[in-house]
Amino acid sequence: MLPPATSNRRKYAVLLGALLCQMGLGYGYVLGALAGDILGELEWTRTAYSGARAPQLFVIALASPLIGAATIRFGSRQVLASAAVVLGITFLLLGDLDSLWQLYGLVILMGFAVAGLGDIVVSQVISQWFTRNRGLALGVVFTGSNIGGFLLTRFSSSVAESESWRLAFVTMGLGSFLVLVPAAWFLVRDARPSRGDDKNALEASPDDAGALDGRAALRTRSFWILAFALFTFFFYFMALLEHLVLFLTDHGLPSSEAREWFSNAIGLGFVSKIVLGWVADRLAPRATILI
Repeated sequence: MLPPATSNRRKYAVLLGALLCQMGLGYGYVLGALAGDILGELEWTRTAYSGARAPQLFVIALASPLIGAATIRFGSRQVLASAAVVLGITFLLLGDLDSLWQLYGLVILMGFAVAGLGDIVVSQVISQWFTRNRGLALGVVFTGSNIGGFLLTRFSSSVAESESWRLAFVTMGLGSFLVLVPAAWFLVRDARPSRGDDKNALEASPDDAGALDGRAALRTRSFWILAFALFTFFFYFMALLEHLVLFLTDHGLPSSEAREWFSNAIGLGFVSKIVLGWVADRLAPRATILI
């Protein structure tokens, strides 16, 4: 049994660890931010370069159910830490990028890391620790991808302009080992419900009373509506962000200014996630989704 004060400290430590791990999703934005530098040196076509995203997204889709199963079997800490290690290795290797087959292979490897650091694992562990104000807690954690994207696109652009895009990738790879891996291993913990545990942290939420298992969920209309909504969102979202910097430079903006606008676009999600998380705690799910 955890004393209330200890339990509260632990759940906020988990919140911080999950937030830092979500910042790892910001690594994916850097490929778009540095596209001009990479294409200028390696002389690939834009189609060949951006085409690497297609197999990556396919891998993320296939890996997501496996990541969910691994999270339940092995725990959130192990999955997040493993994903952070894979992400760090990927970016260290991107620093020696010379051929398209390397790009496609490493971007696919990044897909596994992104799936492991993504919303599936983080939602699982945060939902265990937070029942009251769960929507707000998830909103705060999910801002990690926006914070990471905002900071990393600016950082990588600065390194690329002063040194090289290769050094930017290597530095980010080291950052994963220095920040993300410790955050996952030392801060994230799965809640282990037992008699007498702190009610604020570990009690079952009233919203969980009618929870369905995977097979039952697949037979509901709501599951497929949400799946279709996510599909349509990412269908345009990925294409837009992947080409935004190149589009802006084509229309006359200096690359540094185009990257700055790209970073700002990513950062806009920070406020909306927190606000809608707060709203989700107070309104019915359908009303929140309509908003």
